[in-house]
Amino acid sequence: MYNNKDYYINLLTNYPEEVPDLHEKIINMDLPRTYQEENIDKSTMQKLKNILVAYSRRSSSIGYCQGFNFLAARVLSIIDNEEKAFWVFVQLIENLLPINYYSEMAGVMIDSTILNKLIIHYLPELYNYMKERECQIYLSNFIFKWLISLYVQSIPRDVIFIIIYN
Repeated sequence: MYNNKDYYINLLTNYPEEVPDLHEKIINMDLPRTYQEENIDKSTMQKLKNILVAYSRRSSSIGYCQGFNFLAARVLSIIDNEEKAFWVFVQLIENLLPINYYSEMAGVMIDSTILNKLIIHYLPELYNYMKERECQIYLSNFIFKWLISLYVQSIPRDVIFIIIYN
């Protein structure tokens, strides 16, 4: 952040108008889903949108992936400064996760397959129960949703604070 002064604001303000922002439409659809159970003010929602739009413009190979809204919202809930939250989000996506985790979704799909195989191996009764009721697809969807958002949807905010500060 300190080595790239004004980079964040330039992503938001110096984007050519003639270039369609393909990701912004999806971001706008995901924003209301982000804070369904919380009463969030418009300024927080705008900060979240700015972070997601800026990131989608920063990384053309990744752009925006559904699930980013939950990650960025969680970061924003911990770091109230919009620009700092953007840079933490960048570090998370680009440096802490494997390179193709989101760009090709390979990482998410591999992790999903591994977790599914672990369930088959260690929880065969659960797997068979779901298979008999033809709801295996639901389990795969839950696994994918957990992994794409790095579990932040499933972990209460209080627990995140404990994990971060311990």
